[in-house]
Amino acid sequence: MSKKDITSASEYRKDKRHIVELPSGATFEIRKLSPLAFGELLNFIEVREGATEEETTARVRSEIVNIMKTIIPQCIVNPTIAFEPNMTEEEMDEKNVIDFADLDLNDVFVLLDAVYEFSGLTEEAAQERTKFRKRTTRKKRSKTSS
Repeated sequence: MSKKDITSASEYRKDKRHIVELPSGATFEIRKLSPLAFGELLNFIEVREGATEEETTARVRSEIVNIMKTIIPQCIVNPTIAFEPNMTEEEMDEKNVIDFADLDLNDVFVLLDAVYEFSGLTEEAAQERTKFRKRTTRKKRSKTSS
């Protein structure tokens, strides 16, 4: 069995950031959705088994504010986005903070889509994870049967 080098923290983090250009012309840095934030999202969009697509869409729409309040502050790295910041505009400028209320709606949708895609929450990414799990399961089985 070959010994592999352990991945350093900085090496692991470097692939967890991405630059996104927004319709407004602004450029933001995002990070992947954390496992804890993903768990929070699941609480918001929990859908009963057998729900129709329309029921699921209605559930997501009813929770969109909670979804944004979970994703935006946790996944937008730079500039910082704050909901109802308790500071003056001058302080916000010094600290590179943007009030969520000042964001363009199109930018918000692009940011949410970018975070989902970068975090691997697309249908294509789900299919890739399934293929990976099947491959690794087959490898483990073949090693134990030898």
